[in-house]
This record gives sequence, structure tokens and C-alpha cells, in this order.
Amino acid sequence: MKPSARAVLLPVLAAALAACATTASVVVSSSYDPARVRTVALEGFADYPGAPGTGEIAAAAFEKYLLAAGYRVVDASGASGADAVVSGAVTAYSPPGAQTVMVDVPQEQTDPVYGRVISTTRSKDTRTTTISNVVTGYATTTTSQWVPSVQAVPANFGLSARLVDASGEVLWSATASAQGEDESAAADEASREAMDAVSARLKESAEDRRAPAR
Repeated sequence: MKPSARAVLLPVLAAALAACATTASVVVSSSYDPARVRTVALEGFADYPGAPGTGEIAAAAFEKYLLAAGYRVVDASGASGADAVVSGAVTAYSPPGAQTVMVDVPQEQTDPVYGRVISTTRSKDTRTTTISNVVTGYATTTTSQWVPSVQAVPANFGLSARLVDASGEVLWSATASAQGEDESAAADEASREAMDAVSARLKESAEDRRAPAR
């Protein structure tokens, strides 16, 4: 038997990875006017329970995407001069690692196919008939062999963030989750997805306000 070089992961593993794909959602207050919010104070993010330091990772990643979205960002000590405050929390977290899964390694086996050959010979009045088995072809069959394999598991990071003005009104609220090769990469991707969703929703709101009334 010759094992195939291709190993097929269990469908359940593929489904698990798909379930952890990047997602983001955002809700924006109908009274939010982006022109009135230029400077925001970043208060930070609460750690995921039992994972100290994850809030700091999230805040560091989220800060640069606030800047990319056009906000002027100050830290919590400068909140008195800010138009609004951003705060958040890490809502999901798992570090990178490895897990053992079963993979299907196809095994191929090639066997000869025999056929009957009848031959007749004559010698004067004598006729001799010979029946023999000869190889007429080859048949290949494939069987499955499930073997354990160690697979890398990416880091998973989920976060929520909201922008609150001086009156205490929540101007927007966003959530996102993502995977990455390590915690920082996953937090960065989740932050990018969250702020992309915020920017897209604010653009939609601006277009709705400019649209002529019917």
C-alpha cells in the first residue's frame, strides 16, 4: 500500500474554523453628528476574564484605527478636552496553540487483474487445448486510514467598543472578532473590522442626510 501525500481534514474542523471567521457589527445613534466629534479620549479596554493584559493589546490596536478613521486621539488623562470618550472590553480570547485532530490519509493499492486465455495446438491428428491465467490489466483501489495529526490553532480575539459624549449618550457601538497568528495580529484585525464597520455606517448615515426628502 502506498499512502497518498494529500491529507483531508475532518469536516468538523473546517466548520469550526469557519465559525471563527472575522465578523463585525455596528450601531450608530441617529443623533450622532461626526462634525461635532473631532477629539476622542481612549480610556482603554477591560481584560478578558482570566487573561490579564488582553485589554492593553486591544487598546493599542484600536487606537491606530481610530486615528485612521480621522479622529484625534488623546489618552484618558486628556479626557477633559475631548468631545467624546471611547471605551471597550475584550469579549472573546483564546491564544494560539495546537490541537490533535484526525485526518484521512487515503491509501492506494494496485492489484493485477487476471483473465483466462485458451490456446489450441495441433500435432498431426492430436489437438491440445491449454487454459492459462494471464495478467490482463491492473485495478487500483483506495481506502481510508484515519491518523492523528497536530494542527496549528490561530489566536482568537473579540472586542466591543463604544463612543460616548459628555452627556452620556452612546454615539456608536461596535463589536468584532477575528483570528490571527498571535494575539496582537488577531486584535489588530478585529479592531480594523470594527472601525471599518463604523466608518461605513457613518458614510451611509451622511448619505441619508444629504438625500432629498420625498
